[in-house]
Amino acid sequence: MSGHDETMAILRELKDISNASGEFVTGILEDSLTYDEQINFALRLVRLAEQIKARADRTPVVVDGEVINGNSSRALPGRTDGQADYPDPIGRD
Repeated sequence: MSGHDETMAILRELKDISNASGEFVTGILEDSLTYDEQINFALRLVRLAEQIKARADRTPVVVDGEVINGNSSRALPGRTDGQADYPDPIGRD
């Protein structure tokens, strides 16, 4: 799959999940979702997150004009393992 095709697949799945979110929220509020419905929605979110992360991991990082990737032995600011120091997306830092 080309980079463009991968991007379009991510955008389509994001759109589909966004469209399904209203029904999911209603089910959560009404406590009417089955176990399977909750697990299936969660798995869709996980798969989408994994696709987005895989795409991001292939994106070059430029620091001080030098391209650094995840396999570099050179650390990015705030870390000693060569990885970026990303903020916690749910605010647990």
